[in-house]
Amino acid sequence: MFLLRLPLLSRLGPLIHLCISTPMRAFQFTLCVLLLSNSVSAGVIASVAYNQFSAGRPLGQLSAHNSVLLGHVTAAGNTVDYTTLFDSASLDAADSLWIATGATSQTLSATEATNLTNFINSGRRVVLHGEHASWATWNNSIFSVLGGVAENVTYAPSGNRSIIANSNGLTDGVSEINLPFWSNVQSGSRIDLVSGGAVSVWGPTDNVLLFLDGNWMNDALTGSTNQQFMQNIGGWLADSSSSSSGMVPEPSSATLFGLGFAGLFLRRNLRQ
Repeated sequence: MFLLRLPLLSRLGPLIHLCISTPMRAFQFTLCVLLLSNSVSAGVIASVAYNQFSAGRPLGQLSAHNSVLLGHVTAAGNTVDYTTLFDSASLDAADSLWIATGATSQTLSATEATNLTNFINSGRRVVLHGEHASWATWNNSIFSVLGGVAENVTYAPSGNRSIIANSNGLTDGVSEINLPFWSNVQSGSRIDLVSGGAVSVWGPTDNVLLFLDGNWMNDALTGSTNQQFMQNIGGWLADSSSSSSGMVPEPSSATLFGLGFAGLFLRRNLRQ
């Protein structure tokens, strides 16, 4: 029996190949049915690392500066590729996306907003960071992509916020999250993980995790409170490829014909 593998479809996740062979004169016709397994396959996180520092560490950045967070995320099997929202090739190759907090007066360019929108609409998972009222311009820019409105009010002092909801296991085993300084959401279609929406889930397949606080992973401020949440986020990102597989377009009939012809040709050659 000839087994035809299709590496071009590998990003959809692990594949199970079911092959049926039927004798046809000088060669056999082999029909392979591809079934997606439910296995989790960790992938590449495209990390947009804006260098906005607060309390000694960069806000919302997935990097060695926030080593405990980075350790939990990579322990789930993820690798990190540092890039920008202008680099379409890197974004296309990534399984998930992590965006740190931008500068207080920064806005997404038209190209960045388009690339972020396309990534979100692909179903792949995104972690996105805003901040408190001092970052109102940045917050408004990212909310223009999400389709909501930021409250842009600063809430302090720091403290633990009770978890009120779950989405795809993000808050499994987590009863509260420590947010040093944050803002809330005024309006928008989302799932609030804490009251007010400072941590909330957005997107067409609940695939965008939004923080309106970039210091939530700063151990100097939050201690060990958020580590279980960090672990959960690592697993959530590792599952990004398989979670978005249902939104990948089906191959065209021409592609399928070409793959079938290649399989027949290879099988005939093997029998000669």
